[in-house]
Amino acid sequence: MPIEALALVDGVRRLWWKWMTDFWQLEFHYDRGDFSCDELFSADEALLHWWTDRLGQVEDAFVAG
Repeated sequence: MPIEALALVDGVRRLWWKWMTDFWQLEFHYDRGDFSCDELFSADEALLHWWTDRLGQVEDAFVAG
């Protein structure tokens, strides 16, 4: 099913924003006392930095595909 370029860009931005505002690992760590996901925090932070630094390129890749 074809998806318009603007809808793809919107989806990329929404996913990026979700990652910017959702630190579920901290909720598990502090609210639940569950430390099993602590190592994921650094990996997710690195992905967020990468995605943020290349947001335009990520959008272009989704639209081009």
